Amino acid sequence: LLAAMFIVSGVFMLADGYNQEVVSDFQILYNQFISMADIGNASEAVSVGQNILNNSEYSRLIEDDVKAQILHKIGDVYYESEDFFNASYYYKLAIDYDEIDLFYRDYALALISDNQIDEAKNVVDKIKDMYPESSAITLAEALLCYKDEEFIDAINTVNSKMSLLSGDSENLYTANIIKGDSYNSLKEYNEAVKAYEAALASKETVTVLRKTGNAYLKYAEKTSNTACYKKALNYFKRIYENYYANLDDIVNLAQSDMLSGETSDYEECKSILLETAEKYEDCRLYIMLTTISDATDDPKTEEYCR
Repeated sequence: LLAAMFIVSGVFMLADGYNQEVVSDFQILYNQFISMADIGNASEAVSVGQNILNNSEYSRLIEDDVKAQILHKIGDVYYESEDFFNASYYYKLAIDYDEIDLFYRDYALALISDNQIDEAKNVVDKIKDMYPESSAITLAEALLCYKDEEFIDAINTVNSKMSLLSGDSENLYTANIIKGDSYNSLKEYNEAVKAYEAALASKETVTVLRKTGNAYLKYAEKTSNTACYKKALNYFKRIYENYYANLDDIVNLAQSDMLSGETSDYEECKSILLETAEKYEDCRLYIMLTTISDATDDPKTEEYCR
């Protein structure tokens, strides 16, 4: 009997040790997933997130609210990549595990962005029933105006409830993004910049940095204001240094650099373009390289032309 007790005790100790190891492995992979998602590395983040969810050992140990957070974060990754169909799919899965206000808000916004308007309105009606004081209602109504190209109405809808969003960084961020996009569509780039920078003050993401940089570029083109090219350059540099920069980010960085007149940055910009050219075959990279190389008397200018 005593021997049997020792054997049973040993099995429980082994099982407990194994569970702790699984939890530790999960935590490492989860942190990796969050890091990739936050820097905008969409494909890697989604892959790691799906691996976590499909691992039966992790699924056995983690609570439903954690699964919901992972699913919601995958939805965020798709939303930031403007893949609204997959974003809405994962937001809906998150709601199946945890019906919180934030998940319903993002599900409604993804549906609207994906032009699934009828379903989005059903979700908004559900939010009104479950969370009648939710700011998600205002944001969804504003985005519906934006999708209908009623940009002034979208801005006014957001502004009418802006005071109620004070202290709510998530909703302030989304509200200012909608405002910025609306002003951008109206070609009022100065106001777009103000809205995007207000969103940035609430939360820094690669998306808002990209939108702000692009708005400064358009404002500079419209006004021939060199200072705006410099500001655009700073935003695209932040993306390159801290996030997963895409091809357009690098092209915009180089364009901002050349038009800002900051020739002291040309060598650094040239290195970034060469590094990017190893990953992408795109003529814009070589156009930028040719221009910068010509300005710096680089003997490889002719090579880049070819």
